[in-house]
Amino acid sequence: LTGSGGTFVMEGFKEQFGWICPESDSQCTPLSESEIETERSLISALMTIGATFGALINPRFVEKWGRVSNLRQGNIVFILGAAICSASSTIEVLYAGRFISGLGIGMLALCVPVYIGEVSPATYRGALTTLWQFGVTLGMLTGQGANIGLAKVEWGANIIFAIMFLVGLFTFLPESPRYIAAKISSRVAAEDVEQPLVTELLAKHESKLRSTMKKLRYEQDVDHSVENIQKEVQEDIERGDATWREVFSTEKKMLYRVLLGISIQAFNQLSGNEAINFYSPTILESMFGSKSIFMSFILGIINFVAVCVGILLVDRVGRIPLFLVGGVTMLISQICNAIYQSYSNPSDTVDTLFFASLAIFSFAYHSTWGPLAWDICSEMFPLRERAKAVGLTTMSNFLFNTVVAASFSFTIEASPSGSFAFFCAAIFLNLTLVYLFLPETAHKTSLEIDRAFSEHKPKLCRGRRD
Repeated sequence: LTGSGGTFVMEGFKEQFGWICPESDSQCTPLSESEIETERSLISALMTIGATFGALINPRFVEKWGRVSNLRQGNIVFILGAAICSASSTIEVLYAGRFISGLGIGMLALCVPVYIGEVSPATYRGALTTLWQFGVTLGMLTGQGANIGLAKVEWGANIIFAIMFLVGLFTFLPESPRYIAAKISSRVAAEDVEQPLVTELLAKHESKLRSTMKKLRYEQDVDHSVENIQKEVQEDIERGDATWREVFSTEKKMLYRVLLGISIQAFNQLSGNEAINFYSPTILESMFGSKSIFMSFILGIINFVAVCVGILLVDRVGRIPLFLVGGVTMLISQICNAIYQSYSNPSDTVDTLFFASLAIFSFAYHSTWGPLAWDICSEMFPLRERAKAVGLTTMSNFLFNTVVAASFSFTIEASPSGSFAFFCAAIFLNLTLVYLFLPETAHKTSLEIDRAFSEHKPKLCRGRRD
């Protein structure tokens, strides 16, 4: 998404789709500014619309075919969309490619946190789930770097890089042990085998479970982990597959958790990060001219370093303190950005301060809120309802990403300062939401998280421990 945002300022892209006219074509009539803004917004929004649908339809496939198979499927869909974008000669074909790519992204965005959350030990779950954001940021940095090298090359060449990094990535990934145990048990249930034989059948497959656990966690003694998985799976068998009614029920505070997760992901997008990432070349072009792509690359480096810092802190500090510190830093930065945008003719000093404020915001977001939203949503739900619940929170992420992507080019044109003021309000609301309603989930097993939510009551004064 970020890499393709850089194409908006590439000469080849703008000539291809009629935004500007080649110097050699005196008969050409470029599109009007309003038409360009509409196309830019659609290009931005169609990928996130596709991702919203991908996250909505994927929970069933994740449960039916497994986590690793679903990762492969998501990558195939994304590669297909990227190939269509790369080969597009008309804006309509580009739209189709963006939507198909979005479907793949939505599938992956649902499955990756679920997979990591299931294979990770509780002690390191936050850091390992943050690797999801690390990969996203690395992809952003790669796309921004490619934009620099390919700024004068045929525009579609930079999108083809997506294929190079995806082919064959998941060949050696072991399946989630929890999914293995669940499929064994569901097979037993389908054959009407007596409940006591479930444990016996699981015991026959313990060697596979233990082997998988050792591959994933390098544990010499996996007895405790396997026993926990078997216990959770047997409890799930007794209740059957989770229904949507149960996901939205008040039992175990499921409705509370789902609404909280949806809100966290929504306000995360409304904080302005994706708008800055995607439109930074366009925003910075007015300040730095031809250097705008390079300055966006600098932001990408800052984001990459920030995620590395987040990996080191997320399990040491805990989710709540890191979220609050990051949110306050982001709020201050966006307030400064709103002030800077109020200048009608900013000086070079103001432009430099604005870029510095963007950099501080990006560092704070990618070291805290960016990975934490996925960490929290991947671990806050019971295993049985997790795929469906994470699908809803992921859908919320991309739905509001779509709103921002589709509207930002218009809102910043109408009121630059007002756009950033809106981001400030969203950050403040998310801070309040997490401070009052979210219990700490770091270092806790699924059962301990269930207990934390059942005992948690919204409060105005939070101590160090819930």
